[in-house]
Amino acid sequence: MLALEEKIEATIDKSTDLKDFYWNLFQLLRSENEAFSNGFKLFVANTLPV
Repeated sequence: MLALEEKIEATIDKSTDLKDFYWNLFQLLRSENEAFSNGFKLFVANTLPV
């Protein structure tokens, strides 16, 4: 789990804004767990303004 936390911290560091962070985090989690990414995609779609 520590490796995932380090990857998330790196994602925070490289993100330029909140939308970019969500996208980078989604890409990271999709690579870690395909089932989780489906729920995360819905969360982002429902929380970010278009």
